[in-house]
Amino acid sequence: MSKISIETNKNLKLINVLIRKKKMVKVVDLYKEITKYTNFLSVAKIQTKGPLITRQYNSQIDENGILYSDFDLMVQTTKTLKANSALNTQFKGNVNVPNCLYSKFKGSIEDIEYVQSKMKIHIWEEDLIDSGEEYMVYLENSQGLAEIDLFKPIA
Repeated sequence: MSKISIETNKNLKLINVLIRKKKMVKVVDLYKEITKYTNFLSVAKIQTKGPLITRQYNSQIDENGILYSDFDLMVQTTKTLKANSALNTQFKGNVNVPNCLYSKFKGSIEDIEYVQSKMKIHIWEEDLIDSGEEYMVYLENSQGLAEIDLFKPIA
């Protein structure tokens, strides 16, 4: 893994965003939920552009030490779509997330925690306020190797 660099004051801008909200998902089960969502997109023949994006927020640990979190699974579509509550989807024309810490990660997916930790240290060292959210843009993820852009909004 190469040196981890953190950039400040970056914006995440998305257009024509189809969102599926997942509440209180075991963090270890996130990839199952991502697979279900990508299968849904394929079956529904929704044309996407760009990579999958996740938003993680509202994390909690239960009495057994299991970490749960809320997730938004997002893709940008080639055209405007209608939200469908029966399919548990929302559509937003624009999503703009300003004032983020940013880091590009390349390596084994198990090592992403080092980037997340470095962002937390940066927040502490610079006396910033963490919004409690994290966006991951999955540029590539195959055979245990990943390329992910991480955005962490600062309150």
